[in-house]
Parts: sequence; C-alpha cells; structure tokens
Amino acid sequence: MVLIYKQVFSNRLKAVYLINAPYYVEKFVDLFKSVVKPKLVTRIHFCENSDDLIEKFRKEILPEDYGGEEKSLKELQDESTEEKKIVYYK
Repeated sequence: MVLIYKQVFSNRLKAVYLINAPYYVEKFVDLFKSVVKPKLVTRIHFCENSDDLIEKFRKEILPEDYGGEEKSLKELQDESTEEKKIVYYK
C-alpha cells in the first residue's frame, strides 16, 4: 500500500481531510497510520461535520454542501466532466 502511495501520488501531501467517514474507514486509517511515517500521520484529519471544515478552511472555497459559498459539489462535478469532454474531443 505504501509503495502504491509513493508511485501513484508522487506529489507532496499537505493534508487529507476525511468528511463524515464511516467507522470502518477510521479503522482502516488507523491500520494505515501504523505503516507510514509519523509526519504523514499528522496530516490525516477526520471531520465530523461542516463546522469542523469551516474552522479549517475559508467559507469562500468550501462547496455550499458543506456550509461554504462555492458552487455545490454537483455543479463542480458537472463542470469538471464538461472540461474533460472538451479535452477528449480536441
């Protein structure tokens, strides 16, 4: 798993925020934490609700689904899908 992380995600990871993660994901992450460097462990955060996100991020960049002022996740996904279609057609 760590090898996959290093090969696939070669960029430096600043932080990972898991939002409303089910119980089994927390257990999986606990297992993951036991095999990665302590510095990476400090970069993994669980958020129980949107209030936790608002404390960490500006409202302007959070989707409205999470109490922010940015477009909804559906709108952002649709825009991303449209951009990919344009690239594929070129």
